[in-house]
Amino acid sequence: MNTVLIISDEYDGSTNHVIDWLSSYGCDFIRINETDILTLVEFTINNDYVNIVLEYNCFGIQKTFSLNQIKSVWYRRGKLNLNYKYFEDKNKNIQNSINQYLIKEKKSIENFIDSYLQSKKHINSFSDNFTNKLYNLFVASTLGLRIPETIITENKNCLSVKLPIYKNAITKAITQSELVFNSKQSASYYTVFVNKKYLTKVPMTFSRSLLQPCLDKAYELRIFFLHGKCYAMAIFSQNDSKTKVDFRNYNFEKPNRAIPYKLPNDIIKKLKLLMGKLNMNCGSIDIVVTKNKEYIFLEVNPVGQFQQVSLPCNFYLEKVIAKYLI
Repeated sequence: MNTVLIISDEYDGSTNHVIDWLSSYGCDFIRINETDILTLVEFTINNDYVNIVLEYNCFGIQKTFSLNQIKSVWYRRGKLNLNYKYFEDKNKNIQNSINQYLIKEKKSIENFIDSYLQSKKHINSFSDNFTNKLYNLFVASTLGLRIPETIITENKNCLSVKLPIYKNAITKAITQSELVFNSKQSASYYTVFVNKKYLTKVPMTFSRSLLQPCLDKAYELRIFFLHGKCYAMAIFSQNDSKTKVDFRNYNFEKPNRAIPYKLPNDIIKKLKLLMGKLNMNCGSIDIVVTKNKEYIFLEVNPVGQFQQVSLPCNFYLEKVIAKYLI
């Protein structure tokens, strides 16, 4: 049996849309959400074969599957979670130490499974979550892509020196991750405009922050990259004061104009090289096109939303992903 394995979280709508296409093609699939706890039924590695069998709960029914039956894998979000037996002891130090050890053992098996799944036809992987925005900028610059000057500082004097040079600047998160407060509350850091007035409110020292010049953009590009192919959309976010600095600060009453966009061949070539260097076969790439027609690479998000590119441009990316997995 040839089966598609999907690793996601239960609230991701994009996963549902891809599954609709898989179902329409009559494709057999297994969806594992991060909240699903897996039981390791069998784990064998020898000179002749690898056999890993997992059990999971599917709508109240216990089901098993072997990784040998998996033809292709789509890592969308979340992670595979194996169960483990919690160790209890009267001595809390011993209890904590042993449980930490058991968790490390569990993670070692989970990491192996993730690596093993990457040997199959796949889109993204759990390890893509650990991509480094700063390293990605560095690699992009070595491949001939223009990037904004990027500084990280915790000192107001540095800002005071740089602001007159930049005229205006922006600050944004250094990492890809959200700020999680608890299971129900989290926050995302959006790009924030920095000028002289903003500087008056800043203390002499602060938490490390990323600073870049505020680009004089004509429009921004959101590009969905999948195994060497680019699906690009131009967003005219600069026409709205609410979205001018960060188009993710959506204006739902008057959405930005967004249209399909034909990338220059040299930019496509460099993006292919970049994704190859980063060992990433899928992701959402952000580029700013300035009024001087310069293409400035900002970042790549391996598990970003792609429906915002798919729907306005009629790319049907959900169908594209499904057909690739099949």
